[in-house]
Amino acid sequence: MLVTTSQAIALLNSGQVVAIPTETVYGLAAPINKPNALSSIFSIKKRPFFDPLIVHVSNIDQAKNSTALWPPEAEILAQKFWPGPLTLVLQKNNTICDLITSGLNTVGLRMPNHPLALEIINQCGPLAAPSANLFGHTSPTQADHVLLGLSNTLPVVDGGPCQIGIESTIVDLSIPKQIRILRPGLISQIQIEKALTQLPLAEQPHWAMAPKSGTESTDLAVSPGSLEYHYMPLKPLIVSTQNLSNEEIILKYKQFIVDNNSTKPSSHLIKLDNPKEVTTIDLPQTPQIAARLFYSLLHTASREPLSDLIYLKISPDQMSGDWLPLWDRIQKAATLSLI
Repeated sequence: MLVTTSQAIALLNSGQVVAIPTETVYGLAAPINKPNALSSIFSIKKRPFFDPLIVHVSNIDQAKNSTALWPPEAEILAQKFWPGPLTLVLQKNNTICDLITSGLNTVGLRMPNHPLALEIINQCGPLAAPSANLFGHTSPTQADHVLLGLSNTLPVVDGGPCQIGIESTIVDLSIPKQIRILRPGLISQIQIEKALTQLPLAEQPHWAMAPKSGTESTDLAVSPGSLEYHYMPLKPLIVSTQNLSNEEIILKYKQFIVDNNSTKPSSHLIKLDNPKEVTTIDLPQTPQIAARLFYSLLHTASREPLSDLIYLKISPDQMSGDWLPLWDRIQKAATLSLI
């Protein structure tokens, strides 16, 4: 059900979970000091407890009060990019419970760039807020995506379509003088490096290698969205650099199902015995606009009643440069990638 901002504030302060808008995607929010509400996030999303939650703040002091150490890199990046689509992973302090961080000693912090989200956080304090959808599926960028995806069971604040449309860049600053990008987003490594030139030369941090997609390491727990298969629509998504007819798409999908020996979770690998119709989605030519619309296109195609499969043709230049954050999501959302 849709609720007003004031109703959402009252519900959150009473310990309930509410879906709220941000500029990236809609988040399933609960106050960080309400353990029962935090636990409800995991059960509502069917989210495994090893996947930590990002804490959303409305000012830098709230972020500092959540950390054991606030390094100069964090101050520079927060001043430069907050509010905005940048999450900083830092050493947590004892105000952040283990449920939020999956038992790790680090916490992800972000200040969203959305007036309703900031108003709600100002009134409720910091909120843990992963995307407001079932775990592993396509993130919501409109209120109706939340209502349909979670069967209209939760209060939702309608803040309009998300202006960025994919999740934030996640930067790990938890190891002194070492930086890793754990999840790509609109804010690039080049932008981050440029911002950090303000540091004295002797204090310039080193860049470390980011974890590879699908690696079985604690890096998966440090960063949401790091699993190899994620953001998946309700129907199989086939991605290709080839111009394929509907008949060819269906044949390749059927052969994939027959031959499949992948580790893709069975709950996400939708096996259709006799698919007949294909919905084709087209991306805008500008990466920022394409990112804003991608999840919405998947939601719409998933609910096309006469279609069984979703097809996206991708060009080589859409797999690099400014397209990399979106390409990361496309790869993880695809059931079958013909690249």
